[in-house]
Amino acid sequence: MKRVLEKLRSILGTSAIGGLLGSICGGALLGVGALVASGEVTAGMFALGVAFAGGVGAFIGGVFGTLLALSKRRGLDELSLGRSATLGALAGAIFPLAAAVLTGGWLIPLVPVQVAFLSGVSGTLGAALSAGLVAVAKDFEDPGLEPATKQPLLEGGDARRARLSAER
Repeated sequence: MKRVLEKLRSILGTSAIGGLLGSICGGALLGVGALVASGEVTAGMFALGVAFAGGVGAFIGGVFGTLLALSKRRGLDELSLGRSATLGALAGAIFPLAAAVLTGGWLIPLVPVQVAFLSGVSGTLGAALSAGLVAVAKDFEDPGLEPATKQPLLEGGDARRARLSAER
């Protein structure tokens, strides 16, 4: 039961982080749009766009967290960046198809070419975000990495283990 609760917590955590990142990206894009086309982006449209982008991010983060929880790997240190990018790409690619089917074509038209294009775009974004977040999380978990050190940010696993064993 404890393991199930841990997996559920990790799924909800990745969903929340995805929602936050989606809101930030949506706000940034709408902010640039408001600057470029002044008067076209109203406050209500901005709030709705940020909420929608947050929902998309939360969905993709939740799917990524679910795929990560279902994987056979035990810990984050055993997850390669390639595998996390693959899971992120799957999570991102699922969104346009799910949105098109669940809304009956209202949100995203049920045109195969459009759905495939949007799946490619969101899959690429999902892969980049998931691989980046896993890389940052791996560095964050390193207890020997202090903020004032001059250690490289993305040190490889073997180099990190050798450095930690040498410090002990």
